Amino acid sequence: MSVFDKNQSQRNAFERLLAKIPGFRGYLNKEWRRESDKIERDAIAKAFDNSREPLRRTGRKLADTGGFDGMKVTARINDLENLIEKIADRIRFADYGYSGFFDAVKVGEQELDRMYQFDLALYEKAEELEKRCREVPVLASDPEGLDAEIELLSQLVRQLDRDYDLREKIVTGTGA
Repeated sequence: MSVFDKNQSQRNAFERLLAKIPGFRGYLNKEWRRESDKIERDAIAKAFDNSREPLRRTGRKLADTGGFDGMKVTARINDLENLIEKIADRIRFADYGYSGFFDAVKVGEQELDRMYQFDLALYEKAEELEKRCREVPVLASDPEGLDAEIELLSQLVRQLDRDYDLREKIVTGTGA
């Protein structure tokens, strides 16, 4: 069951009454879809946010131990944290997955379905990123292994950021 379907099933009596009014039902559905989209995007962004804490702990640990290698890797960890924060904010503040009556670009049901499929895949990738980031502290004693993992994670996050462009193209109707 999608967040939108769950949202619809939890309507109160007043909302169900309003849905019976001709013309108002479409407006309500769009508002519920907008709210559902926001809830989904917040959950995805939160999964990205959760990836940052293990990185932060590892960076602090390396900074405390000092040494040139530790400082170098700490800088790369900070860069990775910033990349993750960028994509989390981009998701959190993205355009809504619905179109209003006067919107220049209309997002139809088919596009919404594609967008929801995309969001599900992105959420799963964010969970995988979080899992891999939780394993980073174990590598703190192996500078080369840690550096290699940070590079792989950075590439993954940059790819996810590029992939997210597809969602924006679906919402704006500019491709994909």
